[in-house]
Amino acid sequence: MKKTVNINLPELIILVDDDDTSNFITELMIKSINEETKVHTLSNGKEAMEYFSGGSELPKLVFIDINMPLVNGFEFLDYYSSKEWNNNTKFAIYSSSTRVEDFEKSKKYNHIVDYIEKPLTIEKMESLMSKLAS
Repeated sequence: MKKTVNINLPELIILVDDDDTSNFITELMIKSINEETKVHTLSNGKEAMEYFSGGSELPKLVFIDINMPLVNGFEFLDYYSSKEWNNNTKFAIYSSSTRVEDFEKSKKYNHIVDYIEKPLTIEKMESLMSKLAS
């Protein structure tokens, strides 16, 4: 029997990750929770800089990988922190990195709400949404 999931997702979620397979799986997971949620994918921090600078719809939630070409996740977060954009956007580090240094470094950003190791699961999404709500 399929488990009924009652997780309240934002209308728009952005994935910033250069791993196409991970993005595909993550989007499937999000859509399995709420097919109405829009998922927009960006391949690296440089594309994220362009997206946020371009006046596009600002999301409530961004999943961002750490290790990406051109501009990595931490470089993007430094850039984002230097701007005066809305404080409604929250970020979840979404990485395969289990390095304690990466986890500790993520704590320096006040708009990071969670550090999630890939892959995304229903339980991790429930935990993230409860952190986002608080």
